[in-house]
Amino acid sequence: SRMTTHGSQLFEKNNQPVFSEKKKIYCVHNGIIANYEQLWKKFIKQRSQEQKLPDLDTQVVVDILEKFFEKYSVSEAFFRLYQEIEGVANFAVMIPGEKTLVLSSNTGSLYWFEDSKKNIWFASEKIFLRELVQKMFSTETGFSIFRVKPTSAVVINESSIQKVSLFKKPALTKKTKQVATKTIYKN
Repeated sequence: SRMTTHGSQLFEKNNQPVFSEKKKIYCVHNGIIANYEQLWKKFIKQRSQEQKLPDLDTQVVVDILEKFFEKYSVSEAFFRLYQEIEGVANFAVMIPGEKTLVLSSNTGSLYWFEDSKKNIWFASEKIFLRELVQKMFSTETGFSIFRVKPTSAVVINESSIQKVSLFKKPALTKKTKQVATKTIYKN
């Protein structure tokens, strides 16, 4: 769960995960987007004059990402998003249509673990994730917990795990059907 910073937690739409308008992506967010009202006006409001600013800062982010994914690769969409964000932004974004999970952070407060069945577990605090892994996977030895470094993202899909810089523009776009990333090699 997460402390509510925008909107009432009594309303289902203000709780996480948060779904994009077309429900193509969903997101868990640890942080606060200080300029979410400005982002709404810049990227979303022009879709429809009747749409009002959501109570939840995360809603603005997922709607922007959904819009960016129409034009850009996953890497470039996140690069462009983080160029616009002011505040603390640690995201776990699932893109079911592409069977992709993106873990991204501008602070480095996001950790992840992949179990032997290829399930991904993540948390904003390493100690909590380590305790969970030790309790649930006591038979797995030599496990590694990875940190999403500040200003980076990890793009995880069925075939690869890739590290992406959020402050270095990807060289290739979605039009070329390639993503400019580096592969992480695990033990």
